[in-house]
Amino acid sequence: MSWIAMPCVSMFIVFRGLIVEMLYSSEFESILPYVTWAMAGTVLRCVSWCMGYVMLARGDGKAYVVCESVSAVVYLVLNTLFYEMWGIESLGKAYFLWYAVYCVTVMTVCRVRYGLRLRYAAMAVVTVSMLVVMLTMFLTDVSLLLGLAAAVTGCAVSVVALRRMTA
Repeated sequence: MSWIAMPCVSMFIVFRGLIVEMLYSSEFESILPYVTWAMAGTVLRCVSWCMGYVMLARGDGKAYVVCESVSAVVYLVLNTLFYEMWGIESLGKAYFLWYAVYCVTVMTVCRVRYGLRLRYAAMAVVTVSMLVVMLTMFLTDVSLLLGLAAAVTGCAVSVVALRRMTA
């Protein structure tokens, strides 16, 4: 899932200004920091959702509801704290952190309740995806061209990895 999400997220980050202006207007430029961090959190969202559905597949609806409830509380607390402390721009960081916490929570539940662990290869995919997205994020702030180069490189890595998986 990360090989698919990473190029989409990276390109969205590079073209976030254009996308926000097309969907809304240039007056919404102040939400770009939110959009950037929230898109980075989307990679973690993909990973955590896949693991979260393991609970449902195992018929453990109770554990799923507890995890989701705890997650909702964490989301509310993070949004409230970050907004109060740093304003609307920080809500994207709260979103990113929320899914980082949710990933750890779901991974822990899957390990403790079902004895499941992510394989090294899966962790490597998530790590590479997050590195490419973060690199794209920071390079885009330096130069749009550098950000685009990082995103295109991420797309190429993703295509090669997906081809190897299907071969």
